[in-house]
Amino acid sequence: MRLLGPNTVGIYNLLTGLMANFAIGAHLKPVPKGKIAFISQSGAFCSDIYKFAGENNIGLNYFVGLGNQADIDIGDCIEYLAEDPHTDVILLYCEGTYDIDKLARSLNLAKKNNKIVIALKSGRSEIGKMAALAHTATTAGSNEIYDSIFNQTDVLRVNSIQDMLDIIIAYSKGIPKGDNVAIFSISGGAGVLMADQLTELEIRFTSPNQEVQKKLLELLPFASVTNPIDLTAQIVNDTSLLETFMKEVLKTGEFDMAITYLAGIGSHEPHYDKLTSALREVRKACPNIPLLMSTDYTPKFKKTLDSLGIVIYDDPIRMVKAAKALCEFSKTKYTLKEV
Repeated sequence: MRLLGPNTVGIYNLLTGLMANFAIGAHLKPVPKGKIAFISQSGAFCSDIYKFAGENNIGLNYFVGLGNQADIDIGDCIEYLAEDPHTDVILLYCEGTYDIDKLARSLNLAKKNNKIVIALKSGRSEIGKMAALAHTATTAGSNEIYDSIFNQTDVLRVNSIQDMLDIIIAYSKGIPKGDNVAIFSISGGAGVLMADQLTELEIRFTSPNQEVQKKLLELLPFASVTNPIDLTAQIVNDTSLLETFMKEVLKTGEFDMAITYLAGIGSHEPHYDKLTSALREVRKACPNIPLLMSTDYTPKFKKTLDSLGIVIYDDPIRMVKAAKALCEFSKTKYTLKEV
């Protein structure tokens, strides 16, 4: 007999309906079946992920609360999921393991089978390591060793549960086929900020070809038409500019993903109909290009964008981090399968 725990919230298998988990209550919205699994040494994070998935209609399959890992450990779970045909993405909240070699082997197996793995590893500081020991009786181990293993096995390491959630929702709307990003903004300052962040994260963003740049300047002579593409606040007066600019740039096939900053327009009711109409036409013209957007928004606007497959954030830096993750996932989904 194998033992899960002790000190665990239990497990939940959404595919079979097996519920042996007290962290997920009936008061939470139901979650659709999907291909994302979550392994956690924190029971509270299990309920956080489940709640977020229900609110954003993200499909999941397994929840495993590891607890103190007296028998079944994180390596066992990853090894199972690495060969599970129902799992594409493995989410980890990890404080530590008693068998670092098994962890490395299981992550190598996940890489071999083209699984996407996202890890939130705590215990980076000395105080954090002591807290991990008190929480799950696990020695957190050297942060450098975990970084080395994660780098060798293409694990995406995040620094917060918010980063993990931002990436999950972006992933749920689609993965780009490459890593060239088009940046659209109504603010020059925000465009510069996003360009800085993209550069630091080593994300590619080339300028549109000269013919496209010429067309854009004919439409709006005072726009910046390199990349970032600054439409200025003129789209407040003419919302159709957003549709035209995005379609002209994205239909060239030069870009794999688009990120857009619209400041407070998303929460301004008078612009709602024209803005959603413009974005609907962009989505029709470019159905396979992931679209991420940062703006203030109302629940109604967010719901509409969700139905169009557009991911919305209230902070452009969170949006850029999610874009980086999608670029990494494109390598796993497309590049590795071609080798």
